[in-house]
Amino acid sequence: MYILVPDARVSNAAYGGVINSAVGPNGTALLRGIQFLGNGQTGPFDYGTLTTATSQQGGSGVNNTNDLVLEQPYERWAVLAKAEYELSDSFTLYGRGSYAGSKMIGDSIIGNDQITIRSENVFIPTPVRAILNANPGITSFVMGRSLNDYARGYFDQDVWSWQAVGGVKGNIIGSWNYDFALTYGKSRNKTVFMDSRNTQAWLRAVDAVDNPATPGVVDPICRSTITNPGNGCIPLNLFGVIQPGEQAAAIASILGPSVRDWHQTQTTLDFLVRGDVINLPAGAVAFAGGIHWRKFISETTSDPISASRPNGSTVYRVGNTIPFRGTQDVVEAFGEVLIPVLADLPFAKQLDLSLAGRITDYKTSGQVETWKVGVNYAVTDALRLRATRSRDIRAPNIQEMFAAGQTLIYGINDAARNESYTVSATQGGNPYLKPEKADTFTAGMVLSPISQLRFSVDYYNIEIEGAIAALTAQQIATLCFNGDQAICQLITREPVTDGISPGRITGMRLAPANFQSIKTKGVDFEAAYNFPLWNGTFDIRVLATYVKQLDLIGIAGSTTKLAGNMAQPLIDGVNGTPHWRGQAVLGYSTDAFRANVTGRYVGGGVVTRDFIASKPDVPITDPINAKNRLYIDLSGEVGLFSVGAEGKVSLYGAIQNLFNTDPPVTGYDGYGAPRQLFDLIGRQYNIGVRVTL
Repeated sequence: MYILVPDARVSNAAYGGVINSAVGPNGTALLRGIQFLGNGQTGPFDYGTLTTATSQQGGSGVNNTNDLVLEQPYERWAVLAKAEYELSDSFTLYGRGSYAGSKMIGDSIIGNDQITIRSENVFIPTPVRAILNANPGITSFVMGRSLNDYARGYFDQDVWSWQAVGGVKGNIIGSWNYDFALTYGKSRNKTVFMDSRNTQAWLRAVDAVDNPATPGVVDPICRSTITNPGNGCIPLNLFGVIQPGEQAAAIASILGPSVRDWHQTQTTLDFLVRGDVINLPAGAVAFAGGIHWRKFISETTSDPISASRPNGSTVYRVGNTIPFRGTQDVVEAFGEVLIPVLADLPFAKQLDLSLAGRITDYKTSGQVETWKVGVNYAVTDALRLRATRSRDIRAPNIQEMFAAGQTLIYGINDAARNESYTVSATQGGNPYLKPEKADTFTAGMVLSPISQLRFSVDYYNIEIEGAIAALTAQQIATLCFNGDQAICQLITREPVTDGISPGRITGMRLAPANFQSIKTKGVDFEAAYNFPLWNGTFDIRVLATYVKQLDLIGIAGSTTKLAGNMAQPLIDGVNGTPHWRGQAVLGYSTDAFRANVTGRYVGGGVVTRDFIASKPDVPITDPINAKNRLYIDLSGEVGLFSVGAEGKVSLYGAIQNLFNTDPPVTGYDGYGAPRQLFDLIGRQYNIGVRVTL
């Protein structure tokens, strides 16, 4: 059952730690709910209201939402250059070059731990120590604690890419011409998960005892150091919030950088010819065709510690990339013919038929054929009808096929234990993936009664088979609980945790597969009108889309209907969408400046909820709806001065979400609001200088 409340917190973790259970006679009854306040002090944990085993409203628990990242420093830059030199009509040399880069630094994922503390721990505060001394049968207790103050970590990401294109083009004979190009490019994405927690080093540091070699003196030492004096372990005291600068040496000893360095290289050759094949009464039959080859190489490296798997386990809390190298060779042959059927008749201003086909051979996933048939029928100058039927594909990329593994943290609700916690999941590739296949049908009309006015409407119907997707951590946990033994093979679980069987999930394997189908249909609308005003032009443009159906069909035919709701079942993939979305732009421009007002409309939808705390009388069968949103944006540009005959320097700026409109808060699927639909940032300002030469 889900309840939408303010100030939602976890009930089994505090920022400085809280005892949740204990092993030993009457241990949980004596210790549960004792909170560690720091400086050796303890106090009662406030369980707030609406308390469950893992959540509550208000009280002392960790507020994970408050610890989320709202902004991250981000820098980016780009440059583009091109040149062309005509030697003759049949031989023109050209080249293009581009470079882009970015840098981003941001906090890593937050988390809470359930830490087993043995009764001999030297840092246990005096009030709890007194209870343990009076009850020697209590051998350990479990403390729920945030890692926010000592092991959250952050990531440092540098990305760059460059590409160079060189080619020759020109006329062959008559209407025929050619284009031959060679392209080469490289990119790099280096991400370092800084201050990532070394799990085994952390467990050793937490297990601190009084050094038996110095009797009569409280001398904290790691239990592991007693038998292995050179292991470098420094005791860590997690009882209470750690202030900045405290226990710096101990914290540094359990943290390290986990590196993922991703290099990609692509080489392509393209040869294209086009021209008129034959003249028909309605016009010339045009042809375009050619050959394309590309070689794509992706290589990911990491540091030795991240790449290692001691006893089959990962070392760091996040990161742990396993190096891999993948190559994709592709050869394509394609052609398209445009056939004019009718022209300049009373009932047909123009009727064209287009036929296109492509054969693609992927060295990794085999050969596929795609095609398209299209009809373009201009009844008059004011009315045009159009329709297409096509078979399309998307081949799996190298990451989806060959990635060897990377560890990330996900929150799950483990129904087998009736408990919510975070798990470590390793994302990897699947070398047996096949290309996705889609059948697409579109039909529409364009109406233009006058030259300044244009209106179009298009219907689409798309069915994708073998769509590539990976089950989420939550989906894997749920399917396993429901009895899918094949899915259970993706889970590693402790036999017993805190005396309860089955134990917690300690690891998951996430890999993509061709297991989904997607069906969608809807209608797109567009209208545009412009007219002269004073010494400039006034433009109006409206875009809208209506999604009638968007179904995600998964394992065993299970269907998730995503049209008209706010669901976010996938981190990357198809998610819920409202039935209606639209955008309207009002603009005015002259040679000296331009100004635009944009309205962005996002329709509402059903939120899959049981009830709202403020409306407990609402039956759980009644759907709750998120209301629509309308965002207003402003943008403009003004010329400052001219550069040469055609160039100029301009000042531009924009304000997005002018009225700082808030998104609807749904809380569904672990997110406060559907981030792919609504503005989660608020009012934003942009200003810059544009130079054209």
